[in-house]
Amino acid sequence: RMNDGLVELVATSGIEGAERTTATARLAEGETSLRPVYQSSQSIDAEGNALGLLAVDHERREATCTHATSGKQERIKLPERDRVANVPLNLLFLPLVRGETEVIDFQFVLCRFGARLIDAQAQVAERTTQGGEEYVEIQYSLNLGSFLNRLAAPFMPRLSVWFDSQETGSWVGHRMPLFSKGPTVMVMRSGISPSALGLADDPPASIRDR
Repeated sequence: RMNDGLVELVATSGIEGAERTTATARLAEGETSLRPVYQSSQSIDAEGNALGLLAVDHERREATCTHATSGKQERIKLPERDRVANVPLNLLFLPLVRGETEVIDFQFVLCRFGARLIDAQAQVAERTTQGGEEYVEIQYSLNLGSFLNRLAAPFMPRLSVWFDSQETGSWVGHRMPLFSKGPTVMVMRSGISPSALGLADDPPASIRDR
């Protein structure tokens, strides 16, 4: 909790001694929910070079992509009621985990190939029960347009977040690229095995369990 009353979430995902990404979200508390005020994402490649900064200012209704080498900034205006959720996906997906809805439509800001706003959609992919625990896999995908979706389909990673439905929807793991064209990593809560989530016990060498 910050001095200004906001709640700040900070998440770091990466491979030890190699690529990593740090994402931050600052949220304002309402009576029944948290509202994003600011989001940012900063990635580092395997050599330790910064790959630019993505920032989303919901108060100004503006997203900024800052290029690492030139410092050049690209800005896009957000709609009055934006649905951008680059960072706090663990909170956004809770209604799916609880079975309150079947689909959640939201938005991503992407910087690669020019700053732009992309529609996204999430839904329940699988519910796995093991040892009396139920784990829920939420899959989400980006809508690049019908033509690009078909072209990119064979190369798109499977984007997932897992939750424990019996612990008020607490996060247990996620699988996603660290950044555009970066390695796909799987980050898991300590004490959770891949098999509990319906995955192979021995994941590919390209995926590191944390």
